[in-house]
Order: sequence, then structure tokens, then C-alpha cells
Amino acid sequence: GTIAREASKAADELGAAGPFDLPEAEHWNLDFDAVSRRTHGQRFHELFIEGPARKVTSDGIRDVSLALRRKPWMPLFWPSTLAEAFSGATPRWRPTHRRFHDCGRTNVVDELLSRLEASSDVTIVRSGPLLRVRRSGDHTSLRFADGTEVSATQPLLAVSAEELFAAAGAEYRPERHRVVVAWVEADAAAVVSTTDCLMPVDGDDPVFRISTGGRPAEGAVLFTVELSHVVDAGAAGSVALDGLERLGLIRPGTGRLLHAVAGPGPQRPTRTTHRQWRHAASRFRERELRAWVLGGAGTFGADSLNEQIAQGLWAAELSHQGAAPPANHEVAAI
Repeated sequence: GTIAREASKAADELGAAGPFDLPEAEHWNLDFDAVSRRTHGQRFHELFIEGPARKVTSDGIRDVSLALRRKPWMPLFWPSTLAEAFSGATPRWRPTHRRFHDCGRTNVVDELLSRLEASSDVTIVRSGPLLRVRRSGDHTSLRFADGTEVSATQPLLAVSAEELFAAAGAEYRPERHRVVVAWVEADAAAVVSTTDCLMPVDGDDPVFRISTGGRPAEGAVLFTVELSHVVDAGAAGSVALDGLERLGLIRPGTGRLLHAVAGPGPQRPTRTTHRQWRHAASRFRERELRAWVLGGAGTFGADSLNEQIAQGLWAAELSHQGAAPPANHEVAAI
């Protein structure tokens, strides 16, 4: 129908991969919202992108650049794949220049920590938040919330940008999304349907996303229900229960609300936030720390697990070769 025709036209005009094949540097100048309309077509954008995006923030995705496409709450699809999917054909096109990753359901961080703790070559110390970081000659001096002080040669700092910048005296307070989440448990016998991820596309539906997993009680299913940012904190539980029933996932009256929270969540991946980060990062670099800096403090938005693992391996390889940390502390984002 309309979606297939518009997506096919986009693929013909922009190429099978659309704007994704442009040099990465050009992505900063491209608007996420405009790219979505051009890549997907107006109809798909209105039905599947615009409405759900407003549930996260009233600004939607208008201040997000294409360079940050892996950080927002809505995906961008390859135009050729979208055209194939909505034409009734089995999608067969795959980008040959992109890597694909598989991951299981194992908690990678817990498993990694368990292996490290079992090693005789590694000692893990949990000291709480980092309060101060200073350069002291050829060393880096660290002070933690529990009073622990460490002097290290080229430590690897995988600390959030807010925490690390503040510890160095370069304050960074990015604007954050308001997040409303409720956890609901139901006996397996009362569950009509389960899904790894369900996202109602109706912009007026207060439910943003429902997923399953976690560690429910024996014989039960645990639902994580993410709600629109406009939902009142006191109503989160009832809205979540209603959503699970209305969407046909559990039988009426069988859900048990375990907990609900509302408050600041992830930082907004927008151009505005990026400007704030660049200002704080500039002040942070003036400290000239002798340290490897990974994660979101090293590169804006590089705060996901896979990015930090890749950066850690990169730093380990260069360190093994005897290389010093980059002067600007920047690591290429995935």
C-alpha cells in the first residue's frame, strides 16, 4: 500500500541504505525527524514513529541528529527493508558493510564480575561514587565516597560523564527524560500472551512499551510496563494494570503490582545536550589527567554496554603496546 510505495520511492532516491551510507561526520547535520520522514515515507512515520516518540518527550525527535540514532527510543529502518516488508515479500536485503551481533539472555555484567572475582589475578574493590579526580605529577589521584584514596598510573576510568566531570570540577547536568515504569506480576495460568517487546503505536495510548523477563516468582510472569511521560506517578500502577488487560496480555483482575517509579531517566540524546557535554568535556580536558577515559565521558552518547566493551578492548590493546592515552581522551563511538 502507501507505506510500501513511499519506502520504495525512498530507496530509489536515496539508495538501499538511505542516508546511513553518508560519512559519519555529515550525520550531525541531519535531523532525526526529517530523516525518518524521507527514509520511511510520511505514512509510516506518522503511524509508527511520531506517536510513540511523543510518549517519551513532548518534543519527539526533532532535536535529535542522525549521528545519535542509536540513542533515541525509536528506531530508523533501512528504506529497502521497509519497502520489502510492506510489499508482502520476505525481506532479503542486508547491508554488507555493517556487523551484526547476537546476544543471549545472560546477564553479561554479572557473569563477567563472577569470573573476575574467581580469578587470583584480579581484586575487585567497591568504593562507591567517585568524588574527586586530580592529576598529581605522572599519576592520577582518585578519592571515593567511602574515603578510599588511590594514586594510579594511567587508570582506566569507565565512569559516567556526570560523575567524572563533577569529580574533576567540570559540572555537567544534562536534561533528562521523565520516566514512568511499573512492574506487574501475574500467575502464568492467567497470562493470555507474552512478548519480548510490545509497543502500542497509538500516540494517545499511555503505554509506551511492555517487555517480559527479570526474575518473577515461581510459576509467574513479570511484566515491565513503560508508560508515557505525562502519566501521573500516583496513577502509574493502575494505568499499567489496565494496559496489560486492555492489550490482551493478562486476564482482568489477575495482575499484581510490585512497584512503580516516576522521575528523571536517561539523558536526552539531543543537540542541546551535546552542546552542554562539549562545554563540560572541554573543561575536563583542561585537567590533563593521566588516564584512559571510556564511556560517555570520553565520547558523547557512548554509554551502552557494547560500546564500553569495545572501548575497553581498544584501550587494552593500545596499553599493551605501550601507547599513552589520547591527549583528548576521545574514543570513537560504535
